[in-house]
Amino acid sequence: MQSYAQTNLQLFNQVLQQNYSLEDLQQLAKAYRVTIELFTGMFRPSGKTFVAHLVGTASILASLNLSIDVVIAGLLHAAYANGDFGVGGRKGITPAKRFYLQSRLGNRVESYIEQYAKLKWDPDAPARLLSRMEELDQKDKDVLLIRLANELEEYLDCGMVYNGMEKGQRYLKHDSIAIRNLALELGFPILAQSLFEAIEFNEHTSIPLELCNLAEKSSSTLLLPKSLQMRPFDRVIQLIRYQSRKFYKLPQKLKRVFSVLLPGLSSQ
Repeated sequence: MQSYAQTNLQLFNQVLQQNYSLEDLQQLAKAYRVTIELFTGMFRPSGKTFVAHLVGTASILASLNLSIDVVIAGLLHAAYANGDFGVGGRKGITPAKRFYLQSRLGNRVESYIEQYAKLKWDPDAPARLLSRMEELDQKDKDVLLIRLANELEEYLDCGMVYNGMEKGQRYLKHDSIAIRNLALELGFPILAQSLFEAIEFNEHTSIPLELCNLAEKSSSTLLLPKSLQMRPFDRVIQLIRYQSRKFYKLPQKLKRVFSVLLPGLSSQ
């Protein structure tokens, strides 16, 4: 099975080798900056960084030679569901979040991300979508491709087995044949085969439990650095120590300033 990027450097190298323009590459670089702003500290249940999952999804879409807008939407497909916009635990689409993404990525890319967030994806979704393919316009199909790229990335490297617990079990209920047929209907036979093989491999692979669900969560989770997990009292003590060090150094700083302004002072 084809390997896909898991870091921004691998993704950049990939698109450099394909027929994307310099403007496309500039857009992708800006989008990656948004990605690391919204997903810093976010991990999949397996312990894999969420950023790696997003980069992998974008890499799959780029391998299909899709437009840079679709690739970037794939890079940030989970923004509304899991992105940290600085509004606490509030998830979903809000006017403020939409404005942020529109201002950073453009209206077209944001509209893809919004539609992705609204696309209902449950065990019956693949068969349901197959029955109404003729009703889908090009944008619908692009969003569905993002969804399928996400699915493939989830299953790569036995990702669903490593996730363990509820999410992996729920995903493994999906009909691999229906998912493959969706990709075929969209005109991507290699993607279709990769999806079918990855899902089947996950379903028939066993991983030692000690290696699974390292984040100890049933879904993606934000793991804060120790410096941000301090108790309020410890924060106050740290602040006092920091300010006291600054105060202690102040006379020396002032003396250096005056020695520059008044050279005679240093000789006294």
